[in-house]
Parts: sequence; structure tokens; C-alpha cells
Amino acid sequence: MIYVIADDITGAAEIAGLAKSRGLRTAFFIEDSITHAEADVVVIATNIRSSGGASQMVSEYLNCMPADGLLFLKMDSALRGYVKEMTVAAIGSHRYDYCLYLPCNPSKGRVIRDGVYYVNDVPIAETAFSYDPEFPITESRVTGMFPFLNDGAVYTPDAVSIDDMRAAVAAASEHTAFAGGADLFSALIDKVYPDAAVVTASIGGLMDYADDAIIVCGSTQSNPAVTGRPVAMMPDSVFHGTEDGIDGMEQWIVQAEDYYDRHGSVVLAIPHDIILSDRDAQRLTISICHIATKLYLHRRPRNVVIEGGATAFCLLKEIGGRQMAVVGQLAPGVVCLESEDGVKIVLKPGSYKWG
Repeated sequence: MIYVIADDITGAAEIAGLAKSRGLRTAFFIEDSITHAEADVVVIATNIRSSGGASQMVSEYLNCMPADGLLFLKMDSALRGYVKEMTVAAIGSHRYDYCLYLPCNPSKGRVIRDGVYYVNDVPIAETAFSYDPEFPITESRVTGMFPFLNDGAVYTPDAVSIDDMRAAVAAASEHTAFAGGADLFSALIDKVYPDAAVVTASIGGLMDYADDAIIVCGSTQSNPAVTGRPVAMMPDSVFHGTEDGIDGMEQWIVQAEDYYDRHGSVVLAIPHDIILSDRDAQRLTISICHIATKLYLHRRPRNVVIEGGATAFCLLKEIGGRQMAVVGQLAPGVVCLESEDGVKIVLKPGSYKWG
């Protein structure tokens, strides 16, 4: 059995969707116990990347994880998050001697070559990830970002193909924890469940869930969805946190409800200016989550589409419950869940493209 602790909810959904697509029994929880699930893959969604507390939370889950389980720490594929705290906590549990950290996703053009992380052949520090409000990428050399790597306990080899990922997993000892992105998890499935073939079950595409829907573009790192649905943009007073922000919030919900009533769907979006601080990013997340929650409770749509991990976690804690069924993948990284009251919830990582 593979136990996954994901540092954000969209990453958790990505892994759950991948496991489901391979025909594996998959359980999905939001910060809940992992001891009672009967599944091949158990995925725990946390908000570690935004809230912190990485060492303590990883340690707590490891304490209740069965001794025969394999640990996979789902982390950002663009080097963001509490990498040292999570990987070192796994080793510090004394259950593992090593941790293989491979965040790259060669299937999406993200590779590590000669120790340098590239996104579509561009060093990652020269991409938009350098402007991330919470975890700006300042170095393209992986050991430049994380000097503790390759010290003997946590190691990151080069990987420019999925075969490189499989080779790294195959070479890992039985006392190794795994940390990284979707391609590493796929390679781990190949090792643990070699007979798990890809299951072709059509559940539609993203636009199949865009009617009778609230579409929440909560990421500051991508452009709002091009859906043909009206966009209720966050007012400037809310975005900049000015004194008339309360009035701006009221205007925003009135506009959003009007658009929804007239068109059957609405997109909530944040202006894509550069965010200056962690506090700004957290404030914007809270604001858009507040509006989305009110709109959901007032209109009760059949579908909710959410972009951005922090926003999704905030919103689903309000509307989704602790456990969700995994419906399947709409596309790599874009996953549909179903809440206990039957609402379809589509999650998309902010760093992935729409479509």
C-alpha cells in the first residue's frame, strides 16, 4: 500500500486521479486519519505549503501509518514548498534511512539535467516561478535552492525522462521514502503495482463541468480560464486591501450572483498583477474563498471548478467535507472529485495550463 501525504490539495487530487486512472483502489481524505482506509493508495490532502507546520504534520501522520506502508510525499513540481522540513521529517521518524526527492516531471518538460532544473529548456529561476509570492525560485541549480540535498540521506539525481525516474525508484532501497511530483509517483506505481494498466474511463472534459458551475481562479500564477462564461473580477479595492475593501466585497458578491443568475455559471478571478508578499497572497486567498463560499451557499451549483491549491483547500473545508470520492482525471493534473452531497468538484493546479 502507498500512503501519500500531499502538501497541497490540488497535488493530492492529481495523485489520486493518477492512481484511479491505473485502476487502483484510491481513498482521498482532507487532513483526516489514514488508519481506517481499505485501498491500494491512500491520499491525504493537507495545506502545508500555505500554512506551514510541515515537520509536525508529517511526523504525526507517520506515527499512525502502518509499518508496511510505502511513503510518498507529494510536493510541488517547481521546487516550491517546505522541501527540507518534509523530507527530513520522514527520515527523522527512523522508519526510513533515505529519501529520494525528484520533483521534476519530464512528461511536462520539467527536467533535472547536470543538477540544473529546466522548464521547457529554460532554467527555472528565469521563468515566472521566480515571482512566486510565497516561494520565489532564486536558483536553477537544485542544490543551490536546497543545500542539504545529496548529503547522503536526501538525494536528487538527474532525471530527463520517465525511464530515469523508473531507474531511480528501482535502485532505491526498501528503507527509502519518496518525495516529488506526479512522474515519480507514476514510476513508483510501476514498481509496486506492475500489473496496474491505464484504465480508459471517459468522464468528460473540463467544459463538461462549466455549466451550473462556480469557476474559481484562485491562483496568482496563471491566467483566468477562457470558458466563455462571465468573469466577476476581484475589485481593485479588495485586491489592494484599501479602506473601502468591505464595500468592494459586497459589490463583488452582488456582481457574481447576478452573472450566475443570468448565465448559469460564473468565473471568480484575481487580477494577475505581481503580488508583493506572503501576506498579500494569503489575504487574496481568503477573500476569493469567502466570496466563493457565499455564492455556493446561496446558489448550490452542481459543479465547482477550482484552480490553485490554497484556494481549493480553503473552499473545500467549507463545502466539501473530510472525505471525497475520486471520480477520475479529466486531463493530467486536472481531477474530478465528488462531495458527500453529490457536487462534482474539479481541481486544477495553478501552474498547469487550462485546456
